[in-house]
Amino acid sequence: MNVLILSAVLGVVMMFSGILLKSKAALRNVAITGMVLLLLVNILEMCGTVFFRINAADMLGFDRFSLLFNTTAIAATLIYLLLSARDIEKVGVNYAEYFALIFFIICGITLSISFKSLLILFLGIEIISIPLYILTGSDKRNLKSNEASLKYFLMGSFSTGLMLMGIALLYGATGTFQTVLRLGPDQLPTPMMLGGMLLLMFSMSFKVSLAPFHFWTPDV
Repeated sequence: MNVLILSAVLGVVMMFSGILLKSKAALRNVAITGMVLLLLVNILEMCGTVFFRINAADMLGFDRFSLLFNTTAIAATLIYLLLSARDIEKVGVNYAEYFALIFFIICGITLSISFKSLLILFLGIEIISIPLYILTGSDKRNLKSNEASLKYFLMGSFSTGLMLMGIALLYGATGTFQTVLRLGPDQLPTPMMLGGMLLLMFSMSFKVSLAPFHFWTPDV
């Protein structure tokens, strides 16, 4: 929960930093400092120090496995910023917004890692996807960037529709959005449940660009 709240706050902070700070080096340092802070608070939560205690027992689960995965994602993003932040500076003028979108992506990753409800899974994936659509088309003067962004948006919207249909079928079959289903020893999955799981599998395959749903990936 530490990273979920703090990443959203840091995303807003980076948006306003673009107004207050005119130096791109200062913006870069604020973003890297914020990412280091996210890494530290996530490690503290693994050790039992929770700053934001919100009861989300049926929606989110922050166990040691999810926190470890979150640590990996944040550390990889920090390394990415350290390696690429100076190069991104040359692409466009909206430097602060670039970092803000990355912090919002971390917020979506945290939701997607810790979900216990299919609704939270949907929210997490969309919070990841929408900033990625924007980042893909961030170089407005590049026709390839525009084409890739539009293609990613259209294909992403289609896969989101499949995901929502799968979630609707699973809810119709089970009566709950929870991810843990307890079937009896003589109880078999219904056709509606199997259909919902297949649609979810197809949509997730697109999101991770698993063949044969990977045709959009080279352009992006």
